Parts: sequence; C-alpha cells; structure tokens
Amino acid sequence: MSWSTPGPLPWPALVLGLVGVVMLIVATWQSVRRARHRTAFRVAAGLMWAGLGSFLIVAAAGSAVDDAGVLREQFGFLPLGWALWLAGLAVGAVTVLRRSLRSS
Repeated sequence: MSWSTPGPLPWPALVLGLVGVVMLIVATWQSVRRARHRTAFRVAAGLMWAGLGSFLIVAAAGSAVDDAGVLREQFGFLPLGWALWLAGLAVGAVTVLRRSLRSS
C-alpha cells in the first residue's frame, strides 16, 4: 500500500481558516475589554475555543488501523469541532457587523 501526500490546501479553506483565526483573536480580546457587546464576544470566543479544543483532542488521540484493517479514531470530534468553530465565527461576525453598522 502506498501513501500519497495531500495536495495544497484549497484557497476557500485557507481563507476561512485565516478569517476564523482573526475572529478568534478579536472575540477573545473584546470579551475581556470593556466592550459594548462583551457577552456576544464571550459566546463567540467560547464557541471557537471549544471547536479548537475538539480539533486538539482529535490530534492528540491520533488514529490507528487495527489488525482487521479498520480505522480507529475519535471521528465524532471533527464535525463537533467544525460546528462549534463555524457557530462562533457566525456569532462573532454578526456582532462585529452589528456593532459597525450602529456606530456609522
């Protein structure tokens, strides 16, 4: 059996990842400051940190193929991590947009 190396990361995933990291930093920073929508930023940061934690659990647990050829991994944490990450990204984006529209 030969293993193939994965190709380059598709640009939509790269853009989503970069936007998500920026939103995680902004939401975490705004949640500890005296921001107007501090609670919404805390929810966004909490959801995104929980999603990141799910990805870290998958990475730490690893995966293995047993003697029968069945892949053993913590697969349930992958969709949970994406759901939490995207929910946090959505809450943060709506909060930032709402805040910028009201201030202008």
